[in-house]
Amino acid sequence: MCNDSKQTNTDSLKEADSLVQILRDSLPSSVSPAVVSYIAKPPFSALSIRELSLHRMANLAVPSLQFIKEKNLVPGAILLRSMVETTAILYCFYKELIEANKRGNANRLFHFMNKTLLGRSGFNGWNVYNHAIGKLITQVANDYEYFDSHYDNLSGIAHPTYDGLLDAYGTITENPPLLNLGNFAFERKSRIYFDSFIPTVKLFIKTYTDIIEDIKRFADLCEKNILDKMNAKSKG
Repeated sequence: MCNDSKQTNTDSLKEADSLVQILRDSLPSSVSPAVVSYIAKPPFSALSIRELSLHRMANLAVPSLQFIKEKNLVPGAILLRSMVETTAILYCFYKELIEANKRGNANRLFHFMNKTLLGRSGFNGWNVYNHAIGKLITQVANDYEYFDSHYDNLSGIAHPTYDGLLDAYGTITENPPLLNLGNFAFERKSRIYFDSFIPTVKLFIKTYTDIIEDIKRFADLCEKNILDKMNAKSKG
């Protein structure tokens, strides 16, 4: 059984490495508004969110996987948990884009972008708006059932509760009564990491790939609204 587990981890590590390479190979050094629109600003903000999210995802994935290669599960899982959050935000943004394009109305999307994604802290007149990440995780889980359980499992590793600390770094024996200390997390919980890492990165890559067409449709919607207002103003 132990050999099977090691083999599974080896295979999973190879797949994880290939996914990280896809992220790194996709990183842009710049983006131009011309990709979506020269007229409307919100589509460029949407495109910027897409590309910034990719950079964040790659920046988290590389050290996270390196920690796992060194059998340091806790820091690797903490970074992976942030990857899950990044994926959730981009995915929910994608869903909002789809709905805005279907309705032909972007008011709800603007709220999501301005408050959730582009908001700043409460200095210089800005209002604080913290969108509960748990709600976004739940939204993704409506389409991908595994998503919230993976997040919960990673949180169990990331949070320094007593059970989490003991599970990662300790073993208690009764005779003699001792707390034996060491780094036991990888041996005990490594499958949680791989079972979360691979589907999370796959979902991010899929979302990153699919969202561009809806950003372009969003640009068409914004440009139409601008032109309609200009025409109405000229007639009035």
